[in-house]
Amino acid sequence: MRPEAFYRKYVFNSSFNSFNENIFHLSGYIAASGYLGIKISIKSDKRFFYKNDVVIGCYDEMHTSLVSNSAVRLCKNKKKTINALNIKSVAVPLSHQFCSVFGYKKALKFAKASGSLVMKPANARAGQGISTQFSWQDDSFKAAWLKAKAATTNRRILLEEKLEGLDVRAIVVGGQFVCAVTRLPAYVVGDGSSTVAELVEQKNAFRKQNKAHARHPLKLEYYSIDPSLVPAADHFLQLTEISNVHLGGEAVDVTNLLPSALRELAEAAADAIPGLGVVGVDMIATDFEGGVAKVIELNTACNFMIHQAPLYGQPRYPAEQVLKCMLRQAGLANE
Repeated sequence: MRPEAFYRKYVFNSSFNSFNENIFHLSGYIAASGYLGIKISIKSDKRFFYKNDVVIGCYDEMHTSLVSNSAVRLCKNKKKTINALNIKSVAVPLSHQFCSVFGYKKALKFAKASGSLVMKPANARAGQGISTQFSWQDDSFKAAWLKAKAATTNRRILLEEKLEGLDVRAIVVGGQFVCAVTRLPAYVVGDGSSTVAELVEQKNAFRKQNKAHARHPLKLEYYSIDPSLVPAADHFLQLTEISNVHLGGEAVDVTNLLPSALRELAEAAADAIPGLGVVGVDMIATDFEGGVAKVIELNTACNFMIHQAPLYGQPRYPAEQVLKCMLRQAGLANE
């Protein structure tokens, strides 16, 4: 299922979620700690969680104490992550890493022998440095390389099999699937008279009603689309292939829609890395309803905001499950 098909089947007739208050990743922890009887104390920029004066865990820069330092380091290394997933027979796309300083010719040779690819920094964040449309036959390959090189912080560039489908992030806590969203790439729907520039302006006005999305407006400079183009009425115009909310994408909750096969895939991916108590499993579902996908990343510092305030679908609060997992590990689940 492609983004347009998903939009027409699941989003077109849905009501959107309006969130007028500021919502942050930490908001879910603050809310859940209140009704779980957990106190929060801040020490040296870390937030410690207490139950009955016992420290049950902590939170530091998007990571919790349920994630070990070794798991964080491993997940930052794409090559080691892929190897760990392969050992557990978790489906992953074909990929190869190259040194951003000396690996250009080898990368070009790899691209010549491969099909369609995505190029990105090996430690890509928020969609930065990612290219999905380039060819080894012209200057677009070099442009994509320089874009990824400028964004990488570890001198590694990844060439990865390009998969067509839906971008899904599933949250797994303590080995159990909790919730999931799909992130639709930025798009507009034509009315037969408005230009792309005008439709983008209308979309941004609409997004302002959801503060989690309002802080990441659509910007014409992100997209290789003629702003004066007038899409036909009801024409779904996808502006980019990159799905990140930071680049104008839309988060849609799919927790109840996610097939059991994809839930199990997310859990298997989390289980492949020791010490990975909380993780956002990013996958591309080439057949969403049929439960076919490949895992493209394990995010140990996943932001819960897109789950707490999706533009469409039911809000979810994975922080509650994180705190309950901490309580279980501390032997205080029934307190």
